[in-house]
Amino acid sequence: MKKIVSLLLATTALMFVAGCKPEIPFIEASPTTVTFPQEGGMQAINLSTNSMSWTASVSGKGFSVSPASGAGNASLQLTAAASTSSNDQTGTLTIRSGTMQATVAITQSARNTLIVNGTNTVESSGGTYTLTLQYNTAYTVEIEEASKSWIQYTGTKALSTATLEFLIAPNPGAPRSGQVAVRDNAGIAQTQTFTFEQKQSTVRTILLELYGQLGGSSWAEAKKTNWNTEEPVETWGGVTVEEGKVTQLNLSGFGLTGQLPAAIGSLTDLTRLNIGSNTGLTGPLPSTIGDLVNLDALMAVTTGLEGPLPASMGNLKKLTNLQLNNNNISGRIPEEWGGMEAMKNFGLFNTKISSPLPNTIFEQWKHIGSILLHSNPNLTGSLPPALGSMETDNTLFSVQMHNCNFEGGIPEEWGGIPEVSKQLHLYGNKLTEPVPLSIQNHPSWSEDKWDKWKDAGIHFIRTQQNGIFLDLEQVPDAQRDRLMALYNALDGANWTKGANWNTDEEISTWEGVTVTDEAITGLNLSGFGLKGQLPPEIGELTALKSLNLGNNPNLTGPLPKEMGSLVNLTALMAVTTGLEGSLPKEMGNLNKLTNLQLNNNNISGTIPKEWAGMTALNNFGMFNTKISGPIPDELFTGWKNIATFLMYNNPNLTGSLPEGLGNMTTTQTRFNIHLYECNFTGGIPASWANIPAVSAQLRIYGNKLTEPVPAFIVNHPCWDQWNTYKTNTDIHYIRTQQNGVFLDLEGVLPTLGELTVTELLYNKISVSSTVIKQGSHEITDRGFILNSTTRKAGTGTGDFSASFTSNILENTAYTLKAYATSAAGTAYSNQVTVTTPVYNQLNATFFNTAGEAVSYASVYLKRVSDQTTNAPAPTAVSAKSADLPAITGANRDEVLRSAAAWLASFVKPYRENIRNDLELLKTVTYSVPATRSTAISRTDQPDYDYSLTTQAAGNIEIRDIVPGTYAVRVSGYGIVKDFYTLITIPSGVSEKTIENIPVLSGGSNIGTLSLFMPNTATRPFASSVANDNIVMLVQMAPDYVKTWKGKTLDNLMLCPMDTTSSMVIVARNSDQLEQIYDAFLSLTDEEGNPVQPEDPMKFLDFIETLSRRVIMINDVHAGQTNLIPQSTANLKKFFVDQLKNSGQWGTISSFITENYNVQLQENDGVVLNMIIQQQGNKPVLMTDGNGPAVAGGNGLILPSDENVTNLNDVGYSGNWHLGITVK
Repeated sequence: MKKIVSLLLATTALMFVAGCKPEIPFIEASPTTVTFPQEGGMQAINLSTNSMSWTASVSGKGFSVSPASGAGNASLQLTAAASTSSNDQTGTLTIRSGTMQATVAITQSARNTLIVNGTNTVESSGGTYTLTLQYNTAYTVEIEEASKSWIQYTGTKALSTATLEFLIAPNPGAPRSGQVAVRDNAGIAQTQTFTFEQKQSTVRTILLELYGQLGGSSWAEAKKTNWNTEEPVETWGGVTVEEGKVTQLNLSGFGLTGQLPAAIGSLTDLTRLNIGSNTGLTGPLPSTIGDLVNLDALMAVTTGLEGPLPASMGNLKKLTNLQLNNNNISGRIPEEWGGMEAMKNFGLFNTKISSPLPNTIFEQWKHIGSILLHSNPNLTGSLPPALGSMETDNTLFSVQMHNCNFEGGIPEEWGGIPEVSKQLHLYGNKLTEPVPLSIQNHPSWSEDKWDKWKDAGIHFIRTQQNGIFLDLEQVPDAQRDRLMALYNALDGANWTKGANWNTDEEISTWEGVTVTDEAITGLNLSGFGLKGQLPPEIGELTALKSLNLGNNPNLTGPLPKEMGSLVNLTALMAVTTGLEGSLPKEMGNLNKLTNLQLNNNNISGTIPKEWAGMTALNNFGMFNTKISGPIPDELFTGWKNIATFLMYNNPNLTGSLPEGLGNMTTTQTRFNIHLYECNFTGGIPASWANIPAVSAQLRIYGNKLTEPVPAFIVNHPCWDQWNTYKTNTDIHYIRTQQNGVFLDLEGVLPTLGELTVTELLYNKISVSSTVIKQGSHEITDRGFILNSTTRKAGTGTGDFSASFTSNILENTAYTLKAYATSAAGTAYSNQVTVTTPVYNQLNATFFNTAGEAVSYASVYLKRVSDQTTNAPAPTAVSAKSADLPAITGANRDEVLRSAAAWLASFVKPYRENIRNDLELLKTVTYSVPATRSTAISRTDQPDYDYSLTTQAAGNIEIRDIVPGTYAVRVSGYGIVKDFYTLITIPSGVSEKTIENIPVLSGGSNIGTLSLFMPNTATRPFASSVANDNIVMLVQMAPDYVKTWKGKTLDNLMLCPMDTTSSMVIVARNSDQLEQIYDAFLSLTDEEGNPVQPEDPMKFLDFIETLSRRVIMINDVHAGQTNLIPQSTANLKKFFVDQLKNSGQWGTISSFITENYNVQLQENDGVVLNMIIQQQGNKPVLMTDGNGPAVAGGNGLILPSDENVTNLNDVGYSGNWHLGITVK
């Protein structure tokens, strides 16, 4: 018990001690983290503490706290100023009390920052330029408006530190600046601007250098427009710019001084350069001229240029015209100038240029038309022989080398000067030798070309310095000895032919000798019994055009090299002779030779490659000889006029067939190749795939070929001609070889043409194709495949076709292809996928204006376009004015004046058109023949796609009709004759209703008067100018109208496309039409305000006589024929009705009749004038586009083009659908 009491006491004591313990100190802040935006701001911090005192402090730039001290719980205000840093800022709020503290972490977003760096200098050529952007915000790149044409921002190339990329265009002119701005999308960071400074164009720099170095400040004012200014270079005098490039520079007569700077060579786009007529331009041409590789013409005539010519100009391969006349240029023409391969006109006269002239220009200028080198005293020595070997494709060729100091004689080689030569001027030199026969025998030696006098004392060739007049070389003296040299060398005493040879008779009587104009032009020694070797004197007969040495088996030895001097030779025949040895390369000079036959002899060695110079050769024969290979490739590239190449029966031709043959081209229409019965081995070269397509014969049988005939030969266009056998033998012209070898063919499939779908219906597909070539083997099967269905169509080559009708469904896709099969396999044509059309049918019903069916009428449809959707219907606009003044008045004159005001208001909307139309009618001549042409009559010639007759219910049915837009003509009893409209028929079955066909009652008493022809193909017309004012005239001559004399105008017949047409005036003639116009205009002043008539009774005259002829167009049906009743739609009826409605009719009824009819009288014509204001570009009226023109018929006047006076001017040959009915 005592222990229990003690325990209770102890517990009580512990409880007491616990209840009296002091409170533990604490300090807490909330929230513990704070984030500020870059703009800064304030944030409340709740402080909970049991401390008696505390202090608060903040670290970090731009942060503060309030209050800074206190006791107990409190609310602190944490403030952040706007950030000035490009990086995020941090800080700490610390609240201390003794050894306790609470902290708040502070973060502030970085201030939006944009920093741009880069190089602002831009080269004139432009290109891609970049700027470096440091940023921490979304941004936008802007280019100032003035620079958008040449600076383009192409994007950012990074996602952090950015590279801004710009594409800068080349600068065509002066230096320029363009500003780029980078803006902060939030509008906080300062906008960064950057300026690109682009250098002036390179071209401008060069031109300014020319200006500076050539005395530009002193140039002729009239010439140097805008030079050295900020204006675009294309406006500078003499400068032509195309597509941003300087292509022409014409400084002729500018007054240039000094030397042409090297910078000129940087204008590499130049095609024409003219620096002529500048005598102050000195020094040599700079070598950089050779960099102007696009130059077509260089003109430097009458300058002070001097010194040597730059060899670099040989690079100007496009130069066609070079004129360097009248200057002090010296030295020689460089050899390199032969590289000016396009040269046509070359002038270098009146200079100090020296000899010799380079052979390269005569060898390489193949397009030359003129060489003008006269008046050059330093041109001395011999005339250049190479001029005689020139070739040109020009149609005229002139050589002027007069008034120089050339000596000696005219080279024999000049007999080869191109036959198109018109001028050869050599007078005033120091020549002494007679004019050679080769010149006298030239085709241009005539009195209008070479053998011509400049004036009474100067012959263009023969007159020389010091009074010398050149003799002409004579045939008897010059050539008799040469013939005798042949006679003596070839055993002439024992010839079997040769009458008069070795006698004193004229050589023209010597057998086999042809003399033309005292020159030996032909020598036929065939079968004479020649013996020995041909002497070199043969080469002195330079006028020879034909030489025949054939059928002389004892003519031995080689052909002499002097044969190469016979530059006029066109035919050389040496068949069946004993000629032997090698062939002379000099014969390559015979560039006029067209026929060369060297067959049946012992000639050996190889054909010289120089023979490629026989560029005129047509026929070449060298068979049954000892000639060896290889055949030079140069022959095949040089002989571009070849027609026959005969080298068969040459056993020493071994090895591979000549590859070069495949590189041949020819101007001939037929080409034959004979290389059979030689000893070629291997196969046919791949290059032979390119043998000319005019090759009718390729004969290579009897060789030692073993490889199959390649596919490219079988595929050659001429294979069908080559793939034949020698007549009455089993020798194939290609495949039969020695030792019984018959070459295989590489398998070549047939060649098929395009598959064509010839008919595509909803239930039928017809197709055709052709086998163009059979390939390597005969075709055993051909036909078509539709999906998986095969239809055979015979064998062999040629056209074939088929039709598929079984199981063909409408609106279904089918795939088709043609095929042809041979032993080589099956070939297929292109694959075509088609979709059968929907079954199309038109069901149409026709109703007249009374709502009745139009029964048993003829209906014609003509398809005029592919359109299958309806165009928006035009909006009808009434011709009546909306707000018109009332007609009032106490007496007749007051009523009439009020009525005039009403009428003026009524016609005011049309006044401007009427005034325009009147002016047009007065300025445009429109005449009509006095009588209508009897050659032109109404025609019912068929012009339709479908013709049907309506049933009793007015309906028609057309099956399988082609969708589209159709012109429709309806002709039947009781309706207007030749009713027209347009309907659009889509795919499928269409139900169409054609309503409001005008009724034309009255039987035989009714007539239709129109110049419109009853064809179906009507078309909408619109002026090409939007909102155009159109004057439409249909004029019917009195003799055309006289049939209806005494009848009354019943209806106006027209087919409008847009019902905004306002009125039609029906006049007797053009004078009355102008009278009506003038009356209209007299009703209002210039502003359209009513004008009171001075005499109201004269106003009544207008109402009574003319207003019946003005028909207002109201409530018509667009796109079809309408009948507008004249008696109820004329202006007088409107006027009288208004008087009655206003209660004023009685006042003036005794002065105006209620007769609204217009009657056709003797000598009346009919002029229909339709006043139309076109709405935009919408069609306004239907025309008969296919109808024949009608004499005195239709006119059309458009204010937009005063030259348009008829339908032909706007593309139509037909007539307006505008006429009248009478009764």
